[in-house]
Amino acid sequence: MEEVSYKKMKTQYRHSYRDRHGIAQEKTVRGKTYRARYLEVCKMLIRIGAGRNDLIWDLGCGDGVFMSRHGAIFKNRIIGLDISLSSLHHIRQSGNVCLIQGDIENLPVKSQAIQRAIVIETLEHLIDIGKGLKEIRRCLAKDGIAVITVPSLLNPRNINFYGNGSYLKGFLRMLLAMPKGFKKCKWSDDQGKEYPHFEYAKWKVKKTVKTTGLAVLRMGKMPVIFNSEEGSLVERIVNKVTGNRLGECHILMVAR
Repeated sequence: MEEVSYKKMKTQYRHSYRDRHGIAQEKTVRGKTYRARYLEVCKMLIRIGAGRNDLIWDLGCGDGVFMSRHGAIFKNRIIGLDISLSSLHHIRQSGNVCLIQGDIENLPVKSQAIQRAIVIETLEHLIDIGKGLKEIRRCLAKDGIAVITVPSLLNPRNINFYGNGSYLKGFLRMLLAMPKGFKKCKWSDDQGKEYPHFEYAKWKVKKTVKTTGLAVLRMGKMPVIFNSEEGSLVERIVNKVTGNRLGECHILMVAR
């Protein structure tokens, strides 16, 4: 990957596109992972009574997969915001929805204007995750709540990924990254363009969130997903034995 400036990368990102909606339909580990993640975010929103009267801001909405899968539950009171014009164009083709083109590091939203927000698969693409979190805090109302997902460093599937096929190398690289609390990887869009992608340890996420002035109301991990079989017995046993500590991503509820 040719090194590019962060500013140039973000400009490039405006024209990128990632078919999350298509991925979420796949009968694969990846598809199952996406479905589980969106469903858990949906459950968290329901727990706090979101969608009755409040608008829900989908910050980093991509091609609108959350709106498509769960929007009806919240009476389609969802505003989608994304930096990618290509992704927003895709959503516009699918129906009459409220969309805003914007950067999560500089949200085009008044301070304390958001009651409920979701941030799925977005913060991990920022060079400085704290900058995005500060913007979320600025825009959240005093009683506002955001549900956020961030990839976990301790996802067992990363052992093979980090080691490029060598489990030993992958395991060592994972351990060496723990003191820093994160590891930088590569991520590609559907056009093959590569962007930074960070995976975080739990302690790093909590520390960064608190440093930006946000309070962690609830934090957990999504279960580990090893295969595409729904309700896999192996997965249930592994997650039960490990107390669900090795999930594929962190999911947290934060407030001002």
